[in-house]
Amino acid sequence: MSHFKLIDSIEISSIIEKSKFIAYLSPIESEQAAKEIIYSVKNQHPKANHHCYAYLLTQGNQLPIMNQSDDGEPSKTAGFPMLEQLKSANLIDVIAVVTRYFGGTLLGTGGLIRAYSGAVKLAISEAKYTQTTLMYGYLLSTDYSNARQIEYLLNQSQTVIKEITYVDKVTFSFYTNDNSLILRLKQLDENNITIIQTPERWV
Repeated sequence: MSHFKLIDSIEISSIIEKSKFIAYLSPIESEQAAKEIIYSVKNQHPKANHHCYAYLLTQGNQLPIMNQSDDGEPSKTAGFPMLEQLKSANLIDVIAVVTRYFGGTLLGTGGLIRAYSGAVKLAISEAKYTQTTLMYGYLLSTDYSNARQIEYLLNQSQTVIKEITYVDKVTFSFYTNDNSLILRLKQLDENNITIIQTPERWV
């Protein structure tokens, strides 16, 4: 199954029965980042009645971390339907926060569910995102004499290079699902190339 990550944050507003709903979508890499975004939104709108949220954070090939809050709205009328929208769109490493300014008209359970899920769905429809794949991670260390050829091979394959560091050795941090590439890299210089597998990640 394909998954998607947001490229940028997005904010979009809607009015439902005189209540104003402001939906925020943002990419995240940690629970701390999610908490900081929630705190920031609350500070931007201190007079709002509710700041409901839902986020989904991947952990390699493990079950994702999922959290949600109704922030004073009736149980499962805000955070839960927001989370379901994120899941149905196959988004990962993302947080949705919906701020509500109460307009004086009660929406009822069904109305709240439609309002909060609809706010997130609208934001998703306007967002820009990129497809992501679960890949194996690797750390490769080698002498400087091998670095140029290794970088060439990595760039010619289905590989995401995260970082290259130059100290006493050259170290490549990268992600790939190409097992034949790993074999070719090992065979370049078996005495001077060390490859360590690291945790899988959606990249």
